[in-house]
Amino acid sequence: MLIAFLMLGFTIGLGGEAQQSQPPQVPPEAREWIGQTVEQLSVAIREAVFAPASSDLNELRVRAARVLNTLVGHESPEYRADVGDPPRADGVGVLVYLRRLQEVLEPYARENDRGRAWLFVLETIQFFSAEARDRLGEALHLRDPVKARRAIRQALAFLIATRGSSEDPLSEGGARALWIQLRNP
Repeated sequence: MLIAFLMLGFTIGLGGEAQQSQPPQVPPEAREWIGQTVEQLSVAIREAVFAPASSDLNELRVRAARVLNTLVGHESPEYRADVGDPPRADGVGVLVYLRRLQEVLEPYARENDRGRAWLFVLETIQFFSAEARDRLGEALHLRDPVKARRAIRQALAFLIATRGSSEDPLSEGGARALWIQLRNP
């Protein structure tokens, strides 16, 4: 009887360990946030594409500020309310969505190789987004329209790299590739 009881306890213990080793499910809001990230990056890219064609330095700065607003969101001290948002911007901010994603993916990454890959890609996306934000900040302070255009083009390149393509492998680090992965875990 004692042996049967010990074996039952051992079996239950193994079952508990197997259950604990299962990775946690990715919360549905993570899928929503990466989808919003892709959408807001598209908004920022559309606005940034037209900035270099702006006729003067003031218009360049306005467009750069609107792209920056899309990245940082209404709650950021960097947000420029005087210029507002481009059409279809939701005001939350790409960087806010990325922070939220990091918070929900970190626990998943601790227990799962796939989650670690997702977190690595997310960190790459965050890096590219921060670089775009920095280039836009530069553009806002430059007095030379040629240099401001160059800074905006650099920001645009970082935004395009941040969004990536849905055909890209996850290893190339774009938000669209991460979106595909999170939609189909």
